Amino acid sequence: MKNIKKIINISILSSFLLITSSCNNNTNKNESYLDIKEKNIKKIEYEMSQNERNVDDSIIQLILPPKTNINTGDVFTINTKMDPSFVLPHKDYSVNAYFYYMVDWGDGTWSYNGPAMQDNAGYRSTIVHNHQYKKAGTYNISTAAYNLASETVIGWSKPQQVVVLGEDFDYPNMINKVSTFSSECLDNNHSDSAIIDNNNETYFASSYSDEDDIYDEKYVGMMFDKNYSLNKVEVKIPTSAKIIPSNISIEYTTDHGKNWYSLPRYYYKYDYAIGYYIIMNMENPKGATLVFDFDNICANGIRFISKLWPLYGTDVNEDRILEVSEMRAYGTERMLFYSSKDDTFNANLNNFWTIYGTADSEPRVFGSEYGEVPNATPFRTGFAMISTTEWLEWQSQKWAWVENEIINTAMMETIKETKYGSDGWSGADGFIWSTMDQQKHFNIQNHYDDNPIFISACKQYLFSGNFTYLKDINNNDITFFDLVNRDGQTMWTRLTKAMDYMLETMEGKTGLLVINDPENKGFPNSNASSYWDAFLCDGYLSAYCNILFYQSLLDLADIYDYRANVMNIKDVDNKATYYRELSQLVKEKFNQVFWNDETGRFIGSIDADGNIHDFGFTYVNFYACRHNIASKEHAKELFEWIDGKRLVESDTSTGQDIYFYKIAARVNTLDIASTGAPYYWWSHDGLLSCEPGEWAGWGQQQNGGFIFYTAHYDLMSRINYLGADDAFNRFNEIIDDFRTDQLRRYPFYKGLDGFKLGIIGEYPESGLVPLTFLTGFMGVTLTKDGLNIKANLPSDMDYAGCRKYHFGGRNYSIKVDKKITNPIVEKYENDTYYIVLPANKSFTITFDNRLIENKEANV
Repeated sequence: MKNIKKIINISILSSFLLITSSCNNNTNKNESYLDIKEKNIKKIEYEMSQNERNVDDSIIQLILPPKTNINTGDVFTINTKMDPSFVLPHKDYSVNAYFYYMVDWGDGTWSYNGPAMQDNAGYRSTIVHNHQYKKAGTYNISTAAYNLASETVIGWSKPQQVVVLGEDFDYPNMINKVSTFSSECLDNNHSDSAIIDNNNETYFASSYSDEDDIYDEKYVGMMFDKNYSLNKVEVKIPTSAKIIPSNISIEYTTDHGKNWYSLPRYYYKYDYAIGYYIIMNMENPKGATLVFDFDNICANGIRFISKLWPLYGTDVNEDRILEVSEMRAYGTERMLFYSSKDDTFNANLNNFWTIYGTADSEPRVFGSEYGEVPNATPFRTGFAMISTTEWLEWQSQKWAWVENEIINTAMMETIKETKYGSDGWSGADGFIWSTMDQQKHFNIQNHYDDNPIFISACKQYLFSGNFTYLKDINNNDITFFDLVNRDGQTMWTRLTKAMDYMLETMEGKTGLLVINDPENKGFPNSNASSYWDAFLCDGYLSAYCNILFYQSLLDLADIYDYRANVMNIKDVDNKATYYRELSQLVKEKFNQVFWNDETGRFIGSIDADGNIHDFGFTYVNFYACRHNIASKEHAKELFEWIDGKRLVESDTSTGQDIYFYKIAARVNTLDIASTGAPYYWWSHDGLLSCEPGEWAGWGQQQNGGFIFYTAHYDLMSRINYLGADDAFNRFNEIIDDFRTDQLRRYPFYKGLDGFKLGIIGEYPESGLVPLTFLTGFMGVTLTKDGLNIKANLPSDMDYAGCRKYHFGGRNYSIKVDKKITNPIVEKYENDTYYIVLPANKSFTITFDNRLIENKEANV
């Protein structure tokens, strides 16, 4: 049998989906999708699976919660994992220790989730599954697991019971304005119209798969009249189905079939996983209905598709047919983020946030929302958080306003356990450590951005007003400032110690931070001093660290004001005034010391010998503008360089090539190897050389490539200095590229992990880019006085909104609108406050829930 992957021209495929279906008798494919009429679609009548299964309870573990008596409609959560004694050998870049878990809920529905790991290195994944029962009854739950590198099926487990009480329940918001489509069907009696005919006996059947192609894709699906935020999708497999493909996928589109995307927890094979032979080896549901949680992924079409046919035990002339009896989708037009732009823009914006912001749609290979370990190759995905200091401020921006108890408990725990201690050289003890257990990043580098990052992260969570009801270990009420870590350090002591360390040990009181660490002098044999851990020149006088210092002065001043105004704790030493005055000195000195007249941009650093290091660090310049430390004159000149209107002839990248990657500027425009050896580059003892043609040569993410989150600072900088229209043009370019592949990119280098482009995997900060819609264009920010809203809408956007913003322990639906002149405030039955504000004015929602116009800002 030939094993040849079909190459399909996507434009031809799209036309086929939208126009023709050789055996469809239900829908005219020439009609506009906006004109799709409502169909008489009823809920699926579930049937129990006729699948014959072997029971093996010796390896797989099904864990039910203590309470197994529930009501219909309740979200019932179970865990699946392997017995700890069961292990599989695992090496880097292999998939033999990964599994998908299938759950039979006992009510005629199945669901699956993954991937999960169980290896000999100690990784033991627990996968969470959620379900809602529609009818009262007693149900038997069991589970099986499928190994991704073999034909191995583990389980099924012995049944465990759950008792369900209550009235009948159904998933809300079934989408009835649908049009069906499919690949070629078997005959006119098995057309795609069968999937919405309310008849379990009829079914779609595809044509036989190509006998020479085990990857021959067959599919059936539904297009909707518009984009919906999807909750559930159901796919019923007929009882008579002889087989189900080994690999299946439930895919979605936001542009009526021009581009299709898979959800990684249900099928994981992206371009960066080519070369990995993944076999899910699905069990045949035979009458059961597969239920897919979509977690508010937005789509105007879905399809159920075969990705790999069984390798053994099938006859291509009789068996290899995709069969689907019924299909349903549930969702709402009400997306979290919305605007006056078309629903395709809104859908992609929301998916952007769901994948890279909350990461709700993403698998958790290691079973943890806490983020200790990112998904390994080839299972890189969007990511929720990382539990180290360096990520705190970015993650606080992402999460402080989101009502998610699990992730915010994890975030608060990370902030609470952040500690200060020795820096290893000065004798001072106010140095903020990289983690609660490690002074140094990777136990190698002291990072001097952690002190200001900690202060700014605390500001976000404090000013959100959502974490005021805190308890100590004895369950007594305490304030945010009284939180104590395992070393007995209070939050307030840590905040003041962090600032005092910068002022005294790092000489910040003079107007600039100086890194006097003998290991961080900015030389080729030095350590890097910040998140940008490859740049060894970033020491002694670091532009990046000084920008963060500047912001932390303002943030701590605001925290002092908050304590005085909200908590009635007086600022007896006038610290707030001192920090604000010092910040202006820092701003003045920064523009003097770090500006390079010759290149017309801010440099990266000055080493201990006084040498200037200017590799065209775009991120430094974006940060300077995002935090408003750059003068207007400097901002104008540096954007002329970044936008390619002005060339720096000595650079490796000039003009339009600076945005070679479209979605983000190159992180530096001068090759780090241009100065010759010894390089200002952390080569990991020669393993990651930056020489031309080597792994870290030109194009690596810290050497001519990019780390995606910097696009957020780019966008916010443009809003600050160039205006909303300029920023939105850049944002649209990012959205347009996102809609091609959801930015699931991870290019490899000679079989090694990519790290060429920093988007997916261990980059939860990627979620800052879609968040720009909220914090930048809508202008929703947390301040010492409350929630400030001052829109920066582009000229072609009449309104923009966010349907759920959690502030002060309350939920707000916020809309900024150019067409109104006075605020509108209403309260919904679900205790959500609906607020519509004029887009050309500034307002603040106070901590005690008053709406105040900021008249001084509106003059």
